[in-house]
Amino acid sequence: MSPISRVAHRVLWLLFAVTLGAACRAQIELPVPAAELNRRLLDAVRANDLSAVRAVVDLSGSADLIATSEAPRAATPLRAAIEGGHVDVVRLLVSRGANVNRRPGGWGETPLMLAARHGDAEIVEVLLDGGANPFAEPGPFQLAPPIGTMGGSAMDDAVMYGHEEVTRRLLLHGVKPDQSHVYLAITNGRPNLLWLVIAGGGDSTSPFPWNGRTPLQEARLLTPGAERDAILELLAPARRRGPAGK
Repeated sequence: MSPISRVAHRVLWLLFAVTLGAACRAQIELPVPAAELNRRLLDAVRANDLSAVRAVVDLSGSADLIATSEAPRAATPLRAAIEGGHVDVVRLLVSRGANVNRRPGGWGETPLMLAARHGDAEIVEVLLDGGANPFAEPGPFQLAPPIGTMGGSAMDDAVMYGHEEVTRRLLLHGVKPDQSHVYLAITNGRPNLLWLVIAGGGDSTSPFPWNGRTPLQEARLLTPGAERDAILELLAPARRRGPAGK
């Protein structure tokens, strides 16, 4: 065999060995541990990296965290996306099966309650379209208004924090306001929210069972100003009877 032939022969064997080694490594590559997948998913969500989120979900087969002893109790990809206001990530996670009603780590707050508290109407709509329960009641670690200030149902949070568009969308999805919503709108000085609550069927005349005051009496306790005047106008008996006084 000539020197040139021997060199060519060695090159071919070298190329064959490199190709075979790469194929073997691909076949014996170990799967990514669940804890690492969880970390990658949360990092991608918090960075609002839609392509990375999609890649991790494709790899793990889950839009939620994989159950491990190290999985954070309160963090979920969906919750992280809502807190960041990342609507496209929320939409992707919901479309890939993320649990839209989960209360992580014993928390009483559902994803919809969190979105309502943040006032993100677009995310609220994505969650509702994805099956979120708009009628869910506060969990064990929440205090339902007006007694507490930690929030309650999605409607409680929307009214308490003054989110008109969220309130409107919840009403369109069948949520019926009650006296606590009338109270929250009055005591937080939110006439626009009070109008929505009354229009949605909230009782604006009966005394509140927790203090015995009527909505009108409650409104008179507000600090004088434009908000108080607007609320009193909404609650005025003549206004409620209509233009004919009926």
